[in-house]
Amino acid sequence: MSGRQEVGGSNPLISTILFSFDPMITIDLSDKKAIVTGGNSGIGKAVSLRLAQAGCDLAINYHTDEDSVYRLKDKIESYMGQKAVLIKSDIRDEGTVKKMVSRIVRELGTIDILINNAGITSSPGIEDIDLSEWETVIDVNLSSAFYCAKHCSEVMKEKRCGKMINISSAGPITGKYKGIHCAAANGGLDAMTRALSRELADYNIRVNGIAPAVVETDTYPNSYPERQKRDKILQNIPIGRLGTTEDIANICVFLCSDLADHLNGQTIIADGGMSLQG
Repeated sequence: MSGRQEVGGSNPLISTILFSFDPMITIDLSDKKAIVTGGNSGIGKAVSLRLAQAGCDLAINYHTDEDSVYRLKDKIESYMGQKAVLIKSDIRDEGTVKKMVSRIVRELGTIDILINNAGITSSPGIEDIDLSEWETVIDVNLSSAFYCAKHCSEVMKEKRCGKMINISSAGPITGKYKGIHCAAANGGLDAMTRALSRELADYNIRVNGIAPAVVETDTYPNSYPERQKRDKILQNIPIGRLGTTEDIANICVFLCSDLADHLNGQTIIADGGMSLQG
């Protein structure tokens, strides 16, 4: 009896399914045009690089740090052969976002992918959060994502296809200790992911999210300067290591690909199992 008959048995349908897959699985985003907000550092930078490696031309939104974003642009264009448009803007303002989207369409031709990554974090107790700080966090972490989704969806609806990825945090899931304004904003972003996924499904637009926990960025040592605190964090991660920016970027690129076409309205908790510890 041949190997094929042993696996598929007498059922020709099973044999066809088992042996019809291409053994080479690749993610090819050639000819796709993506925008990454907060795309010049940390997770946003890693996402920008991974998308370029997969073949995307990019619009990279940023607010500060001119030097790093120009180095990123040079790397994407010189070493990866993709186009990178830099857009310095404060996306807390809807009018600014509308102009940004128009410029991207003008320079790249369209928008296929939106990565809502821009965000800030802080961890004061509730008594130390004044109205100004509350509004700033809500504006940066939630309102800006709404503005970008609103105006990018207009472009995607005309094409009847697109991918949106909202990067939030595991804090709303586990109950973030202090920093309730960040938890509230990111919880709202997760809710927006679910609601928007239903609204845009008829246009073949997929909306999903990623909720990282502690990720080892350049600012990680400053966020947790005490060695004892860092050791405690590691003890609460079952896989025994912090997340990396590349971990999140890899998930993001997968969600942007055809491999994830059946995922919609989902927020993937990318925390190494940390949320299982309570």
